[in-house]
Amino acid sequence: MDLFSLSNYNGLILGTSGGGKSFAAKLIIMRSLLAGIRAIIIDPQGEYCGIAKAFGGQIIYIKRGCRETINPLELSGESPAERILWAQTLFSLMLGGLTGGQGEIITRALEAAYESKGVLNSDQQSWQLETPTLSAVLEIIAKWRKRGSNEERQACSFLYSRLWPHIHGSFMGNKTNVNLDKQVVCFSIAQMPDWMKPAAMFVIMEHVHKRMQTDKERKMLIIDEAWSLLRHEEHSAHIFELVKTARKFNLSVMLITQEAEDLLCTPAGKAVIANTAWKLLCRQDSAVIGGMREKFALSVQEQSFLLTAAPGEGLLFAMNERIPLKIIACEQEYALATTNPNETAGEKKQGWQNAK
Repeated sequence: MDLFSLSNYNGLILGTSGGGKSFAAKLIIMRSLLAGIRAIIIDPQGEYCGIAKAFGGQIIYIKRGCRETINPLELSGESPAERILWAQTLFSLMLGGLTGGQGEIITRALEAAYESKGVLNSDQQSWQLETPTLSAVLEIIAKWRKRGSNEERQACSFLYSRLWPHIHGSFMGNKTNVNLDKQVVCFSIAQMPDWMKPAAMFVIMEHVHKRMQTDKERKMLIIDEAWSLLRHEEHSAHIFELVKTARKFNLSVMLITQEAEDLLCTPAGKAVIANTAWKLLCRQDSAVIGGMREKFALSVQEQSFLLTAAPGEGLLFAMNERIPLKIIACEQEYALATTNPNETAGEKKQGWQNAK
């Protein structure tokens, strides 16, 4: 199936844990790479690094103290005010939500940081100047801990202590230096604490989206464990905007998730389903098959198939058709796609033979 021949280029892979989602995704990615398509992967568990290595790509390990950095405050044609509005979502993810007072302090700190660099809303030419970093914003909040009312000092102290782990020594604290020129780039965030991953994924997704708007090559953005983003209301709105506008930039967005409830029961999830031209349902848990039946009008036979599907098997929805599917991997593909960390080389060969 040529993903770029569909009404839009976006796809969704949905299945239970261990149901073959990553196996199917890896086979789709590898075959797309062989067709000359570029791929950038947001990889929460480090599962896709083998593919990047095999195809001579780049692996960016996102962790504390890593050399690669992204500055989320860079301007790409938008005003400082517009970027500050976007940054409010990022800070909300870092803090698990913002109160009105916290949002006001962060807005003032961001405005002060831009002004310190001479970047002004009223002067469009200044938008080309070097922009501040989150580290600079954190320094401003640190100074404000010693001024103003007691309430403001306490609020700044709280913000500083909560933001420090996200910014100090992190990949988002300094100027951007990441290179996305390889055919396949894998952002591995496996070494980050789970509570920091949503903000990290948000920054990476935004940066990649902006970079991919500047060329017309066929390219894919793969977001694994997309449920961790969809369950955040502010974050899910940006994913919806991403999938809605991807086609105009010759971009295919592939979302992989195991949380059917986040897709079936939330406005953002429903919007994602509506804006993906193809869906691959892998093995499903009995607890969610009822909701899947209603959403996808599954027959009894299709429900039974999805409850027992093996890795590489699923039900493909595309071009107004539904097709029971088995993706057959060659031996080399199987070795890269299997997610069983305990398989030896011999066991991988046997697993490939069994999967044929």
